[in-house]
Amino acid sequence: MSQDLSLIKKELSNCEEFSSPFDIDRQSHVKYITLKDKQEYFYTGGKYIGMSENKIILQTKKTKLFVPLTIKHPDGSILYKTRLFVVTDNEVTSNTKKHYETIIQSQQSVIETMTKQIKEISDINHQYKEKHSQYEQIIRKLLQERNRHT
Repeated sequence: MSQDLSLIKKELSNCEEFSSPFDIDRQSHVKYITLKDKQEYFYTGGKYIGMSENKIILQTKKTKLFVPLTIKHPDGSILYKTRLFVVTDNEVTSNTKKHYETIIQSQQSVIETMTKQIKEISDINHQYKEKHSQYEQIIRKLLQERNRHT
């Protein structure tokens, strides 16, 4: 346990805070800040293995820790909520980021190709409309001439 802010910042640099233990995957390493003797302390925690009533259960190399999620006044009102931090795997995060970047590049390429094709088809459509309009004018003129001769 510690109250050293520089140590706490260092320990939490690769962590994400979770407001609910239900969002934490089993076997994730959980660190936490909780109240002890009316003061906040940071703990390096252990692997998340489950929950019991108002407690999260963490496994260390030596023992199981039963960390209270809330600390209550004698009247039952909440005095303090324990803050939970899950260690993120930077390698997985990095691989996930690369995967998403590859998908984005692929989708961008498809978008660019489709945009070019849409432009080409739009130009061809415009040309056909112009030709159609010209043909309609020619047909009108021919019909007018025919009507004059009959």
